[in-house]
Amino acid sequence: MHYEGRVDAVVKYFAHECNMLLKKQLARRVHLTRSMYMKAVPSWCNNKIPCYQQIISRWINPEWRVTHRACSEWRALMGGPVHLQGNLNLHAYVQKKNRERGEGEQPLNSFMGLCLSRTSKKPEGGWVNPGAGSRIKAYSGKFKECNGPDSDPASQDIDVMVSLMSGEGKKGGRLYVGDGAIRKKDIPKLAHLRATTSSSGPAIERRPQPGLDMLHQFEVYFALLIFLVARLQEQNKLRQEA
Repeated sequence: MHYEGRVDAVVKYFAHECNMLLKKQLARRVHLTRSMYMKAVPSWCNNKIPCYQQIISRWINPEWRVTHRACSEWRALMGGPVHLQGNLNLHAYVQKKNRERGEGEQPLNSFMGLCLSRTSKKPEGGWVNPGAGSRIKAYSGKFKECNGPDSDPASQDIDVMVSLMSGEGKKGGRLYVGDGAIRKKDIPKLAHLRATTSSSGPAIERRPQPGLDMLHQFEVYFALLIFLVARLQEQNKLRQEA
């Protein structure tokens, strides 16, 4: 809310004070002063100005800006949007999609909703970002490991235990797969999971670092580039000798 609230305030300020329509993509990179933010009070804070002033204090804090910039850089490594859920969590997104489905259509469960919200709308298809595909692949693999090779993760809602094992529990308060579809009180602690997991059973996987898939792609592209350059140099040398 704090993040999108700041972006909305920037858009509102430029619309009202500068008569300019600023797209959100650009507004995310613009920072205002306290007085400018005060000219763009959001509707949900009209009667809570002291509260809004405290929020502004955070937005203009230099330490917050450093953190914000670092998170933006990590976010850029994803190579695409996080999901297509808008401002809905996964549970609310699944409910919305089920209301939109026609009579006789199979209702979505949380895993199907997860896949749908991470599927790109571009003509070539694929996932919205490489990390989304990696998470779904990690969950699907762990689901089959827990339930048998012929089991289908799309046959049921996201299994909290499988989600925990596929991404090293919760980190930063979030599950690796299915966060927003499982009630917080239903999520056991990682320490409890480790204590109750047999050494002969499915292992608890380490969570990949953000951007790891993108970095791997860069390494592959770089290696391919080196190969092509060497091949081109070899061909040029043969032409000169001919």
